[in-house]
Amino acid sequence: MNCTVRRAWRMLAVACLVGVFVLKQREFRSMLAVSSREAAADRDIATAQAASLNEAEVVDDEEPAEQPLEFSEETLAAHNAGPDSVEELADEPDPPLSTAEVSSPVSQSPTAAPPAPASKPSSCPGPMKAPAIAAGEAKALQKKILKTTESWGYFQEHGHQWRPLKGKRVLDVGMGQGPLGVVAISMGIENYVGLDPAICLDKRAMTRHKKVKKVEGKIASAYQLFPYTGLEMMTAFGGKITLLPGTFETLQGTGFLQRGAFDVATLWSVTEHLPDNHLVFKGISDYLEAGQVLRIHHHNYYSWDGHHMPPRTPSSFDKSSASQQQVAYWRHLQ
Repeated sequence: MNCTVRRAWRMLAVACLVGVFVLKQREFRSMLAVSSREAAADRDIATAQAASLNEAEVVDDEEPAEQPLEFSEETLAAHNAGPDSVEELADEPDPPLSTAEVSSPVSQSPTAAPPAPASKPSSCPGPMKAPAIAAGEAKALQKKILKTTESWGYFQEHGHQWRPLKGKRVLDVGMGQGPLGVVAISMGIENYVGLDPAICLDKRAMTRHKKVKKVEGKIASAYQLFPYTGLEMMTAFGGKITLLPGTFETLQGTGFLQRGAFDVATLWSVTEHLPDNHLVFKGISDYLEAGQVLRIHHHNYYSWDGHHMPPRTPSSFDKSSASQQQVAYWRHLQ
């Protein structure tokens, strides 16, 4: 009996030793595999870095190391807010936006019209491609434009609009003077084409400063001269931004707009300014194909921020004012 017990104990001990040996062997093999993968990854990284350095030397041997652009906490919060994809847009309510940057508003009211902006200079060039410049010069110009656009409040107010469209090709109708395109590309838009008849590509323009409060009844009080032209914005971003002066009609046959070249068309608070929405929608449909998306943010003309005239709030409504009576109520319901 004792011999049997001792034999059993010896067999158990041998089994345990064998088990420990097998586990150690597997652990050793696993460590070798991980080390092999890490070594391969290090070789790939070293190869990529060497290729990158070689490429950088070819482009510009004297270009200094680029410093990362620093945005304010407010801008970063706008970047991180909102849905992550186009599909999530259907469930997200539109946040309240201030007056969109539209250069040539046209009233749809027969009795009142918003103040007319400065007219477009007659010497403006037609649509064009951005000229190529040295890589270092383009990066320096891009950094300056980004900082100015951020300081004017465009990232804070409009960053959330573009985040769900990351990786998409966008046609933005009524985009104003160009800063919206800078935000769009910075938010990850693959390619941005803006269309507006009022932009003059080679001239600086009066542009809405998002951080300057408007004086009630004086919409021009929030407009300042943006220090960069549309052509400079296009040039700085190396073809990722195209700003087109004109309409669907004037650009027809120029080759700047191609059917199916866009994943998404957008109108950000533009429709309330248009004298003929049907004509604009037809133009958009001519360049979108089945399955592509139209994204609209609309201010009703007779809402408090749709007509761009006083009263701007219910508390400032002067009932004795005939001009305010004309725009204060939602007459489209009558």
